[in-house]
Amino acid sequence: MSILVRHKPVLKPVLEPFCLCRLSGRNGGQFSPVFKVPFEERDHLIEMDPDTFFTTDHHRPHQLVLARPERLDLEWARENLTRVWRAQAKKAVVKAWDAIPSFSP
Repeated sequence: MSILVRHKPVLKPVLEPFCLCRLSGRNGGQFSPVFKVPFEERDHLIEMDPDTFFTTDHHRPHQLVLARPERLDLEWARENLTRVWRAQAKKAVVKAWDAIPSFSP
C-alpha cells in the first residue's frame, strides 16, 4: 500500500537513495543528508557551493555527497531523489508512477 502525498503516492525507496549520516568532530555530531551523485557532479557541487556540499574521507571513494541541512535547497534534493529513484526502480513501477496525474493546487 502506498502513502499519498498531495494525492500522489510517495516514492518508495529502492536501494536506499537517501540516508542520514551523523558526523562527529568539527561537525559537532550534526546529522547530514547523504545523496547519491556521480563523482563528477559531486566534485562540481562541492566546488560551486562548499558551504552546502561536502564529503568526508569515509564517503570520498563512493558516489555520494553530504549536505548541510540548513543550507540545502529542497528542490535540488527532491530532483536528486527522484532521479536516483527513477534510475533504480523497475521500469513498470516508473511507468505506473508517470501515469498518475500530479496534484496542482
